[in-house]
Amino acid sequence: MTSIPNTIRRRGVYHLRRPVPADLRKAFRRKELSVSLRTSDPATARNLSRFAYLQSDALFDTVRSDPMLGPDDIRALVRDFYESILDRDNAARLASDAPMPEAARQARIDHYEELAENSRRDLAANAFGSTRSIAMALLAKRYGLDASFDQVDNRLVMQSLLRAGIDVCEALAARYRGDFSYQPKDKVLAEALAMAALPAGPVAAPAGPVVADPAVPSRLFSEVAEEFRAKQVRQKLWTQHNSQQVRKTYDILIEVLGDRQLSDYARSDAGTLKSHLEDLPANYAKSTDYTDLTTIQIVDQTRNLTPDEPQIERLSSRTVQRHFSALSALWRYGLERGWAARNPFIDFKFPAPKRARDQRSMWSDSELAALFDTPVWRGCQSKDRRAKPGNLVLKDSKFWIPLIGLHSGMRLDEICGLAVDDVRLEGGILVFDTTDRTLKTRKSSRIVPVHKQLLAFGFGAYLDEQRSRKSALLFPELKPGGPDGKMSANFTKWFSRYRSDVGVYARKRDFHSFRHNVRTLLAQADVAEPVIDEIMGHEGKGMGARYTKGFTIEQLKDAVDAIFPPVDLTWLVQPQEPVEL
Repeated sequence: MTSIPNTIRRRGVYHLRRPVPADLRKAFRRKELSVSLRTSDPATARNLSRFAYLQSDALFDTVRSDPMLGPDDIRALVRDFYESILDRDNAARLASDAPMPEAARQARIDHYEELAENSRRDLAANAFGSTRSIAMALLAKRYGLDASFDQVDNRLVMQSLLRAGIDVCEALAARYRGDFSYQPKDKVLAEALAMAALPAGPVAAPAGPVVADPAVPSRLFSEVAEEFRAKQVRQKLWTQHNSQQVRKTYDILIEVLGDRQLSDYARSDAGTLKSHLEDLPANYAKSTDYTDLTTIQIVDQTRNLTPDEPQIERLSSRTVQRHFSALSALWRYGLERGWAARNPFIDFKFPAPKRARDQRSMWSDSELAALFDTPVWRGCQSKDRRAKPGNLVLKDSKFWIPLIGLHSGMRLDEICGLAVDDVRLEGGILVFDTTDRTLKTRKSSRIVPVHKQLLAFGFGAYLDEQRSRKSALLFPELKPGGPDGKMSANFTKWFSRYRSDVGVYARKRDFHSFRHNVRTLLAQADVAEPVIDEIMGHEGKGMGARYTKGFTIEQLKDAVDAIFPPVDLTWLVQPQEPVEL
C-alpha cells in the first residue's frame, strides 16, 4: 500500500502530522500538529487522516478569527461557575429528607478544605491544568462549540476559575458547618455577583427604526445566516440535526424582528425575541393546534390565557438559551467579518434549568417490573410481532439494548453504535469500550465494565455468536437512520412504539431515563461521585472534576456491579460459559 499523506507511524499507531501555518505558530506555540488516529490499520488510518486534515483546516480558520474575552465575559464565566456549583449542591441537599451522617458531613468539610488548599498551591505555581476541562466546558456552553480563543485568553479563564474555585470550596465547607452566609473574597467573583444582583433598568422603546452604524458595511441577516449555517455543516461542526434546529431559530427571528442588516439589531430587539421565545408553548412545533399559525399568533394565544383556562407549558429556559447561543454564534461570525459592531445576544440571564430528575423521570420499581414483564423478555409470537405474547425469546438488539442501558447507564447512541471489537477484555475484565473515533468531539475514551448480571443473562454467549458470524457490529440488524444517520434512530422509534403497544408508555419516561436510574442506584450504593461521573461519561462538575480520571478497572467493575435494579429478572439467568475472545 502507498504511503498515507500527512501521516506517520509511531509504535505501530498512525498519527496525523501537519505543519502549522507560519501566521499561526505564535498562537499554537508549535510548528507542527500531531494527533493520534488511534488505529494501526492502514485503510482506517487513510480515511481518518483525510477527515482530521479537514478538521485541522477548520481549526486554523477558527484561530485566525479568534474572539477576545473582555472583563464582562470573565465575570460572567466565573459567576456561572460559582452559582452552578452551589445550586447543584443545594439541589442535592433538598432531594432527600434524611439527615447526613456526622462522619459524611465531616468528610465533605475535609474534602473541600483540601481542594481549597490545593487550588491555592496551583494558583501560586501558575498551574492551571486542574481547571482546563471546566474552562473549556464553560466557554463552549457560553459561546458555542465552534468558538476558539487564543492561549492568553484561555489561561486567563483558567486562572479566574482557579481563583473562584477557592471561594467555591470555602463556601461549600462553610455550608457543611451550617453557615450559608459565606461571601466570596476574590475580587473578580465578588464583582460578578454584585453586578448580577443589580436591578435591571427599564428598556426604553426606540423612537424609530434603529439606524445602523454607517461605519459598518453590513449584510442582511438571512444572507449571513444561510452562509454561516452552510459553513458549519460543510466543516462538520454541525450535524444536519443541529442545522435544522438552528434554521428554525433564524426563521423565528425574521418573523419577530424582520430581516434587516446585521448591524441594525439592538439589544432591545434581543430582549423582545427572548420574551417571545419564553411565551412559546413547548409543543408548538408538534401540536396540531398550532399547525396553521405563526409563532406570533401562537404567543398571542398563550399571553391571553385567563387564570381559569388550562395553562400551557412554555419552552424551557434551556431551549431559549439554545436559541440565543445559536444567534450569538452567528453574530460572532458577523463581528469577525466587520458586518456588525456588537453582539446583542450575549450576557442574558437564563434561569437555572430544572434538575435532570425533573426533566426526565426515573423508572419506578413497578414500571421497570412492568416493562421487563412484556413479550420481548417473557416471550413473543414472532420477530415481527414482538408486542404479542408467545413462547419465542429473541436475544437481539431489542432484547439486549434496554438491559445494557439499565445495567450500565450508557447512552443509547453509545450502545447502538458498539462494534463487536468494542467489547473486549481489559485486565481480565470484559468491558464496553466507547472510544469516540470521530475526532470531532472533545469526549475522551471511556471504558464501562460489563455488569455481572448481563453475563448471567447470556451476554457472553451472544457476543461469541456475533464473533463466530464475523459480524462487525454488536447489533448487526440496526441500520443508520434520521438526518444524521444515527444507529439509534430506528431503535428509538421502535422502543416508543413498543412501550405504547404493551401499555407501559409514560411521558418523559424513555430510554434516557435508565441513566437517571443508574446514577441514583450508584449513589445509593455509596459509589464516589467522581467514579459515577467516569462510568456515566460525564466530565464532572465543579472542582471535583479533576479526580474523574485514573481509576483502576477493578474499581470501575466493582462500581458497575453495584448497580442493582429493583426488578426481578431471575428468569433470564442462563448457565454460565466462558467468553471466547
